[in-house]
Amino acid sequence: MNALLRAAGLSIAALGLIFTGCKDDKTTAADDAGADDAGRKPVLDGKLGAAVAAAESSTRQPSAAGAPGDGPPEAGFFPPGGADKAQAPGAPAKVEVLGEGAEPRVFLMTAPPSEQQVRVLAGYSQGPQQQLPAFDFNLAIKADVPRSKDDLGKPVPIVAKVVSVQIPGAGGKLPKEMTDGLEKLKGAEIRYKLTSDGSMLDVTTTLPKDKAPSPEIAPLLDLAMRGLLEAVTLVNVPLPKKPVGVGGYWIATDRGTSFGIDVVRYRVFKVQKIDKDQATLTVDTRQYAVSEQIDLGAIAQNQKIVAERFESQGKGSISWFANQVVPTTSEVSQRTTAAIGGGPKGQPKGGIQVELRAKTGEVDKSDKKK
Repeated sequence: MNALLRAAGLSIAALGLIFTGCKDDKTTAADDAGADDAGRKPVLDGKLGAAVAAAESSTRQPSAAGAPGDGPPEAGFFPPGGADKAQAPGAPAKVEVLGEGAEPRVFLMTAPPSEQQVRVLAGYSQGPQQQLPAFDFNLAIKADVPRSKDDLGKPVPIVAKVVSVQIPGAGGKLPKEMTDGLEKLKGAEIRYKLTSDGSMLDVTTTLPKDKAPSPEIAPLLDLAMRGLLEAVTLVNVPLPKKPVGVGGYWIATDRGTSFGIDVVRYRVFKVQKIDKDQATLTVDTRQYAVSEQIDLGAIAQNQKIVAERFESQGKGSISWFANQVVPTTSEVSQRTTAAIGGGPKGQPKGGIQVELRAKTGEVDKSDKKK
């Protein structure tokens, strides 16, 4: 256990990353994974569940059932090459309108500003008794918006830089090692290209070169950046290529990460309210791991983990505005569980469960002056 996590009280067990033994390998993942906390019902049911099932089955190839590439398998992770057939890495999101909704219908298109500031609050947890500290980020976003007719329609380069980060409610109680770690996150960046229909391309994250983390601090920074990246990508909205109205819904398929695990993601967006340049949406998500080999990075000492089963479901609400790169009013959650098989070096069987809860909002005016 490294010194920082001991000082902060964040053992690997508290992070929910310890591989606890289980009597039944098939039931390691929580039964209510991805459930609505209020009603303990599946996130996707009714028409939305049917829509996702239909979209998932549409990725199947005309080959024998169970053959590689014939769609997301029951175990929740793709066979070799299967994920690339469902959604190629680096490709724009695939969007299919499943219901156009009521009149009047509006064609949604991004018109990003050259600059934006947004607050992102993101934190992971393992059940109600093991809450991890949430990280409260202020991001300064710059978009290289088109300056000539030749650039119109091309993806817009985006840089979202961490201006500040803190742990809400901690006050001056944080250990020095953690305070120093949060300081090292300042200047970290998420870079990508944003298409006119909302797809995020070529997504990367970087830390400042002059702030290379020490081995003690690396797990904390890794955890924080994973949460930030997952939050920003989950509130991003790939847009339909036809007008939609209230009650309209569409499914977007893209590549993403969940707790740093590479996934193919299916998201169903449904319109609650709509105007010419803004829309209130709900979103329901299912994700499938690209491979049974899971890499948790520095927080698991870069050990490769073999999954026997993978589940990732979520939901949220997003207020989309054409002139915002990252929506300033959104709230999403994503619960990811995996049953772990025995791996090299005598890795025990067990399971992991982690849930991301994230919100975005306006940056406080006093923060802007800092």
